[in-house]
Amino acid sequence: MSGLGLHQLLTVYLFLFVLLVGSFAAQPWLLVLSYTVSLLLKDVLRCHDSRREVARGEKCHRAGTPQHEKQDCWRACHGQQPSSQAGGKTGKEEGVQRPVRRSARGTSLFKKTKLSFFIISSWVLTVIALADETKSLSRGFKPTLKQSIKKTHNHIRVISVNCNGRNLNIVREAMEFNPDIIFIQESPSPNELLSLLEKENYNSYRTIGGWDCAIIAKGVLTKRKYPSILFNHSAGASIRLDTGAEIELLSLHLERAITRWDLWNPECWTEHNKRNQDRKNQLTHLLSELQTHSGNMPILFGGDFNSSYQSNLYRIIPDNFTNTFDEKGKGIGNTFTNYFPIIRIDHIYSSEHFAVKDSRSAKTQNSDHRMVISDLMLESSD
Repeated sequence: MSGLGLHQLLTVYLFLFVLLVGSFAAQPWLLVLSYTVSLLLKDVLRCHDSRREVARGEKCHRAGTPQHEKQDCWRACHGQQPSSQAGGKTGKEEGVQRPVRRSARGTSLFKKTKLSFFIISSWVLTVIALADETKSLSRGFKPTLKQSIKKTHNHIRVISVNCNGRNLNIVREAMEFNPDIIFIQESPSPNELLSLLEKENYNSYRTIGGWDCAIIAKGVLTKRKYPSILFNHSAGASIRLDTGAEIELLSLHLERAITRWDLWNPECWTEHNKRNQDRKNQLTHLLSELQTHSGNMPILFGGDFNSSYQSNLYRIIPDNFTNTFDEKGKGIGNTFTNYFPIIRIDHIYSSEHFAVKDSRSAKTQNSDHRMVISDLMLESSD
């Protein structure tokens, strides 16, 4: 693919971007965009091959090449028989046909590349208009939430992070931000977390965990029992802070997305939709259990939703919960992948009992996700 123009490379990039977003969202408009861009990609690559063909033809007509060899070379480049097999057309006839055909081919190529550039430009403008980063970037291009902070009464710092195959080092990274609560996905085992807290002298922290999710927090944790069908997707607990306040917590990890290349295949999108429906069912069930456990207590939940923020999955979340990055985040909030974040699938939500003060996504050293960090104030019930 060397020699592709800028707009052609952009087409390839957008194809991969739509593929990734489509894998997580499975939205109808993404189906259309994905299909359109996949067809466009084929067209652009075809144009590129045509351009190379023309270049080869021109090379055949350089000075110093015998006339009959030029004619045979030109015919071979354009899928025609050599003059010895083509009925013996004269050089004069060849001289008339060659410029006409070359002109027609150049015009076709120009129209195709112009069309592809127009479609890409329209697509980029659409993405910018629909991007959920507009708010956060309008607040500032650089996050203001720092690693160290002077905490005040009722201040709570919450982190959500995916440990990428149970890597304990990412937990160490999160602890450097002096959090009060960490929601963990792809978590190390409870014994590994307990061992880490003991070795690093994090004496004020407690942890509870299941097979895939865990919670680390300062205070007294009481583990909640969730239905077995949700065992691989959640870890719930209530916490009593040093101030005496109680909060209901939930760390969640919804069904993973699929990534397939055969976007033209209806079965591909059937599988996308099925996986998206599974995530909806899981989230609906988890939120129902969470509110049952919480009673009237404040609620914090977060984790890896495995779905782009444009997905209709998030419509399930009641309006009385606030996405902390949406509320006060600055800069780019995308969390996946860590080194090239183009999609936001990790989130923290708070109930109306909290005021969000700041939020950011932070690059990690040991995960394929960025972590989400949010500072909140628990408002007094007086």
